Amino acid sequence: MVSTVRQKRLLHMIHLKREEMIILGLTKGLTHSSTVDCSQELDHLLNKYDEESKNPNHWTRQFMYFLVRRNIPNRLKQLG
Repeated sequence: MVSTVRQKRLLHMIHLKREEMIILGLTKGLTHSSTVDCSQELDHLLNKYDEESKNPNHWTRQFMYFLVRRNIPNRLKQLG
């Protein structure tokens, strides 16, 4: 599986949020509002990562569309 920079960033954020949630759960309890909020934030990050994983070419297509709209391929041909 090819991982994009965005996916790697999301994985790092998930790791940090998970650690934060564990610390909150151990210090304040599992039902404390800050622990629950952190858990919901973690769920949001996990959902974003899942979306990225299901559609790995999404950002590539957007980038290609950007290049075509800016006429970059023709400009590159002219240069070289």
